[in-house]
Amino acid sequence: MRLSLNSPATWRIIFPERPKFNLSRFRRLEPKEEFTKNGPAEALKKPYHSILSRKFRYCRVQKTDSGYVIFGERGRWTRIGVYIVHLSVICMLVGGVIGSILGFEGFVNLAPGEGSQQIQLRNRNQVLKLDFTIRCDDFKVRFYPSGAPEEFRSSLSIIEGGQVVKTQDIIVNDPLRYKGISIYQASYGQLPTRPQDIQVPDEFTLVFTSKTTEKVYRVKAKVGQKIEIPEGLGDFIVNEFKTSYNFRGQDLGVTFFGTLHQSDGAEVDVVLPIQFPSFDKMGPIFNKTRKGDVVISVSDIKAEPAEVRYYTGLQVSSDPVVWVVYTGFILIIAGCFVTFFMSHRQICVDILESGKKCRIVITGSANKNKLGNEQKLKSIAQILSDESLNLR
Repeated sequence: MRLSLNSPATWRIIFPERPKFNLSRFRRLEPKEEFTKNGPAEALKKPYHSILSRKFRYCRVQKTDSGYVIFGERGRWTRIGVYIVHLSVICMLVGGVIGSILGFEGFVNLAPGEGSQQIQLRNRNQVLKLDFTIRCDDFKVRFYPSGAPEEFRSSLSIIEGGQVVKTQDIIVNDPLRYKGISIYQASYGQLPTRPQDIQVPDEFTLVFTSKTTEKVYRVKAKVGQKIEIPEGLGDFIVNEFKTSYNFRGQDLGVTFFGTLHQSDGAEVDVVLPIQFPSFDKMGPIFNKTRKGDVVISVSDIKAEPAEVRYYTGLQVSSDPVVWVVYTGFILIIAGCFVTFFMSHRQICVDILESGKKCRIVITGSANKNKLGNEQKLKSIAQILSDESLNLR
């Protein structure tokens, strides 16, 4: 028979005002623990009831035709363990559904010094505006010798109404919480190198290729240093170093600018983008005045590396009913513990008087852990059969 927890019959079975015991059923149970005791049943009733009352929450004595019987039980309420598990699943499902409707989860990337009041919602091409601004005051990342990240930490400030209302350092699994919104440290990334971070090279190599002999000459050079080109091809001087160069609407990046003094006395401006070593070779295509018998490029640049800067990736989420989900987790743990590790136990101590002696028969039942219940019956039988037991 299946019972529903909201059924009155179920509640009467699990939480009865006066539990019912069927003596004939207990007398048929196996195994039994039996022993004899000197004295009348009336003398055994009180001490036995006292002992069982300490071990079982409910205990009562009934008179029978042959003496007395003492019933006891504990753990009847543990039968609701399965209902607790069912309730926990409902809590988690309801909490998840409501949270997905009323809550949100989004991301925002911030460089140190930047702030944002908007986040990009996850799995949706939408931007959500917050009631406050999240500002990254600082971001630091530490690495293991292997290069794997050891820890990344963000120093954040919450700005509302033009005032800083909260500051906190966050790491993974240690979020900042404000107005029911949690800000987690989720990721990080490397920022593009800024022009001001690029240092002027201390030394570099100029590569001269003769169009006539196709020989290649490599010469160490510095900005402002005049270099004589072999084969009488003239001389060359690097005048300037820039972190960007706009060519036909495209930024070619770090670029050297120099002047070629050709053997015929003509001066030609030469542009040498580092990322495009063949740029000067195609010079006549872009610049009709770029002629001559030598092609120039740059390699082996030696300079202090630019400072590596990182941005912080933040996960911003809100779940107003997350406590319902957490309640579900707690209930499922409690329900499983009750269901698998606790049991409803009943005991019957039948005192059968025969002359000046009494035969004591102890039986019991449990809805789980039958073997453990047998051991408990033996333990109780040893206590009740103790000759030193005070029968007064």
